[in-house]
Amino acid sequence: MSNVLVQESSLQAIAEAIRAKNGQQTTYTPAQMGPAIRDLPTGGGGSEAVLITKTISANGDYAAEEDGADGFSEVTVAVHAGLLTPYAYDMDTGYVERGEWHIGSATVCYTDVYEVEAGKGYIVMLGGTVGTRFRAMFSEADTLLATDTVVGTNITNTNNPPRYSFRTFTAPSDGFITITKDNAGKAGLKSFVFSVADLADGNE
Repeated sequence: MSNVLVQESSLQAIAEAIRAKNGQQTTYTPAQMGPAIRDLPTGGGGSEAVLITKTISANGDYAAEEDGADGFSEVTVAVHAGLLTPYAYDMDTGYVERGEWHIGSATVCYTDVYEVEAGKGYIVMLGGTVGTRFRAMFSEADTLLATDTVVGTNITNTNNPPRYSFRTFTAPSDGFITITKDNAGKAGLKSFVFSVADLADGNE
């Protein structure tokens, strides 16, 4: 092997780069630099990344740094859907009758639509008496985008419902629960959809 001329400043720069990566204060001969570089940890840092597992049981924002780690190796989410937020509410685009969503209406009906997941149980609830109708239907089609009548599974079809009337329902597939309320022309009276598991274990 032939000898080559290397400037001292170049060797010093290499040694400084090694020390910056491994966090040590070691001095190196040229022969030691190759093994020192091979011993550097991968990932570009001075030490191995600290990864932890995380179980999330409440909605929120989480950062690994809050747990003294660099990242998450595995995340388990155990959060119930809670009180669902309606996809749309107080829309007057149609009405439910005997498991059918009718486009257009001569009656003053206001509509709430909730997205639901297959196999999950839900409680469909009315917060108070709202005139003469409380209709709820499940369908796989988005009733707000429909241009023709949509046929679905009737959940409840009640005239003059009592205060806080409710029904339980398990969604057979991903889809939408559509609720209409005849509230004598006064919008703003909300319906509610809960996950059955939330009420059973006390989570809100």
